[in-house]
Amino acid sequence: MDRKTPEQYLKEHVILPEEADKKGSYSSYELEFIKKYLGEKTPPVLDVHGQKITHPSEQVEQDIRSLKEVQLVGFEIGDREIAFPIHHVQEVIKMVSYTSLPSSPPNVVGVINLRNNIVPLLDVYPLICDRAINIEDYKFIVICNFKEFKIGVLVERITTMHKVLQENLEWNIDVQIGASGVVMGLIKKDEKLIGIMDIKKLVEIVMG
Repeated sequence: MDRKTPEQYLKEHVILPEEADKKGSYSSYELEFIKKYLGEKTPPVLDVHGQKITHPSEQVEQDIRSLKEVQLVGFEIGDREIAFPIHHVQEVIKMVSYTSLPSSPPNVVGVINLRNNIVPLLDVYPLICDRAINIEDYKFIVICNFKEFKIGVLVERITTMHKVLQENLEWNIDVQIGASGVVMGLIKKDEKLIGIMDIKKLVEIVMG
């Protein structure tokens, strides 16, 4: 996978915000991220060659603890399976080139511009099991939405769609899978525990 230095990336591809072909304005999260890590410039659109695994879904803020049945999308990282509430998952794309940001938080491996949206890429594996994974093993990026801000979570593969009754979910049990604040609950499936990721916490990590 081609990793460019920030200098190479910006020299070859810089597009100023006012020159970008973007409808509407940047969200407050995007503006904060741009100012903090990219100065006054944004990366260009990267040509994403890869199939869209899921269709875009509307972002709906809801308390999934109140639902009788919860729908989630499952992904595998290393020896762990994680899941995101489906209303936070916009799409899944194949891994693409990205640019590193020297001043970004440790788990933010870089950034891409997806259709003129700033998308930081987050490696959550060290957050859920206290060890790293080879970056080359990641094959997909899960594009998640939170209040009009997008983050990309690196995963190895897609597992399945989960439709889980509330009685089979357990909340606020972060310590059971060794995570530190990023797991909001667990799916109990046979003898297996699948961590439900807290997108709000992940955004807080990205924003430093």
